[in-house]
Amino acid sequence: MAKAIKYEKSCGIVLVNRDRVLLLHYPSGHWDFPKGHVDGDEQEEDTARRELHEETGIEDVIFIDGFRYATSYHYRRGRHIYHKKVVYFLGQTQVEAVTISHEHQGFQWCSWHDCKETLTFLNSRSILVEAENFLHPDEETL
Repeated sequence: MAKAIKYEKSCGIVLVNRDRVLLLHYPSGHWDFPKGHVDGDEQEEDTARRELHEETGIEDVIFIDGFRYATSYHYRRGRHIYHKKVVYFLGQTQVEAVTISHEHQGFQWCSWHDCKETLTFLNSRSILVEAENFLHPDEETL
């Protein structure tokens, strides 16, 4: 008997500070952007802002107009299959200090190139490339 697919939606942010990008190290070992589940009827940007604050302590962020990138994937948790949609925004901050939450084991500010090497998932690398092309449309990306 086929299991019913459950749906989840999260929002996250590619956060830039002086041409460096913030990555979080998750306990499962992967590196990714700050993101988390939408609460109730919360707006997407509000979710991204709240999750950034909860996961990093950073409140001072300016969203860059025009960048919204959605991705989706399936995963299994227990006996259930989930279809997850994640919407990413691009933001800038002057804040360098990060206070990671209990959900993470580390963080790093890294160059665009180093982030491409560090990110665990292909989807995340694609998002990073889109964000870099959006910010630097006239430069060739790796």
